[in-house]
Amino acid sequence: MEYKGKVITARAPLRLSFAGGGSDTVEFSEKHEGAVLSTTIARYVTVRGWWSNPNKPWALQSYPSYEADNDFLDKLSFLFSSQIRRPFHPERFAGFESYCDAPLRSGLGASGALSVAGMACLAHLQGKSDTPRILAMHAYGFERDKLFIMGGQQDQYAAAFGGLNLMEFRDRDVQATKIELLPSTLLDIETSLLLVFIHSRQFPSHEVMSTEIIRVTKGDPQVIGALKNQARLAHEMNHALSIRDLVSFGYMLDEAWHWKKLQSPGVTNDVVDDCLQEINYYKTESDTLRAFSKFIGNNIYDIITGWFS
Repeated sequence: MEYKGKVITARAPLRLSFAGGGSDTVEFSEKHEGAVLSTTIARYVTVRGWWSNPNKPWALQSYPSYEADNDFLDKLSFLFSSQIRRPFHPERFAGFESYCDAPLRSGLGASGALSVAGMACLAHLQGKSDTPRILAMHAYGFERDKLFIMGGQQDQYAAAFGGLNLMEFRDRDVQATKIELLPSTLLDIETSLLLVFIHSRQFPSHEVMSTEIIRVTKGDPQVIGALKNQARLAHEMNHALSIRDLVSFGYMLDEAWHWKKLQSPGVTNDVVDDCLQEINYYKTESDTLRAFSKFIGNNIYDIITGWFS
C-alpha cells in the first residue's frame, strides 16, 4: 500500500475476561454494582488512517485487511465519516485500513478494541490526543448511541487502559484499577493458563447480550442473581491474586462459568459442552492435576483452562 500525506497508526489490545462479564452493562449497573476482572494480551487490533489527495472532493476509502470482514470495515467507515468534521479538511481524502491479530468473533473483545483504536487514530489525525478514559468513553458511546449495539463497557475500557484491571461499574461511571502483581505471580499465571481457539461463533456477541439485557430489564431473578455473583467473583478473584492463591483463583474460574451459563441461553452449545466434558474426564483421571475451565465471551468456541499441579 502506498500512502500519501500524514499517516497515523493506532492499536489496541485484545482481552481475556476472568469474571464479571455482563455486570458491565448499563441496564444492570444503573441499579446494581457491576465489576469485571480482566487482562489484556499481546494480540491487537490495528487501525491505520491518513489524509491524502488534497485536490479531490471529500471522500472515504477503506481497505480490507487480515482477518477483517464487512462488519469491521462498515464500522470503521461509519466511525470515520461520523467523527471527521468537514471544517477540518473539507477538501481532503480520508483512507483507513484495519488488522486484527485474532480470528474474528473469537470472544476477545475485538469490536471494542477496534472502536478504541479507531478513535485514537482519528484524534491524532485531527491534531488531538485523548486520555485512555476519554477514548473508552467515546468508543462505548459510539457503539451504544450511534450503532445501537447492545453490550457492556468492559471491552472499551480494557482496550484503552491495557494490563490487568479490576473495573467497577455504576451506570456509565467506570473506575478502572490497575492491578500490579509480583513478577513471580505473573509468571505463575501465564504458565498456568492455556488459551485454545476452537472455532469462530456464527453470530456477534451483542446478539446474545441483547437477550441478557432484555431479561435484566424485566428483572429476571435468575439473571440478576447470576450477574451479582459475577461481580462478587471479580472482587474475590482479585483478592486471590493479591495473596497468590492460584488454586482458589482456578476454582473461581469454574464458578464463573457456572453463573455465565445462567445469564443467557445462547452462552453455551454442544461444542462447548463436549470440550468441557473432555476436560472433566482428565480432571477425574488425575490425582495430581487440578483443572479449571471457563469459556470466555458469549457463545464462543474459545476456552481458558488453567492447570495447577
